[in-house]
Amino acid sequence: MNENPNPAGSTGTALLLDPPILIVTTHMGGLLAVPMQTDVEGQRQRIETPCEQCGDSDTVFAVVRTWGELDDELMALAGDGWADDALTDIAKLAALRYCPQVDEGAVGELAAQLCARAEQWWNDNETLEDE
Repeated sequence: MNENPNPAGSTGTALLLDPPILIVTTHMGGLLAVPMQTDVEGQRQRIETPCEQCGDSDTVFAVVRTWGELDDELMALAGDGWADDALTDIAKLAALRYCPQVDEGAVGELAAQLCARAEQWWNDNETLEDE
């Protein structure tokens, strides 16, 4: 296994996202990346307000300020069984919109690692159907 799982390398923590983003898990099973607003606590309260129809709420999973933090948080989500396509979409979006100094190779390497981590979770948690 790669000793440094952060494809941004040792500079990953220095690559700032502008603006920082919130990774949100939705109560309907989705995953979003939204730009952080100045009033982050007010934004968090709005995001985590219970749905009027079902009573569940979305959750701010993480506040991400650097490419290295994004890498860590997405890898944690992959390790929890999130679909790799949702995670790679967030990585690509973040690189394109919020951290353009991250090169395409770093995004591709992160995407490959996310896919491998998510696949490992599914392999470890695969259940056999009742016969």
